[in-house]
Amino acid sequence: MRKLFKTIKTLNKILVFASIFARFLFIGVLVGLQLKKTFEFGKKILVKTGVILPKKLEG
Repeated sequence: MRKLFKTIKTLNKILVFASIFARFLFIGVLVGLQLKKTFEFGKKILVKTGVILPKKLEG
């Protein structure tokens, strides 16, 4: 009985750790996507204003 309780406790710790990790991963992905969108948007503005030439014109 005691061993079972210990196993459940260990599994609980693993689950808590996994859920925290998953949450951080999810937040990381969301932040990453947002940054990518912002970066793409910024690049478009720079291309429009002529700061960065589009790749078609460079090559």
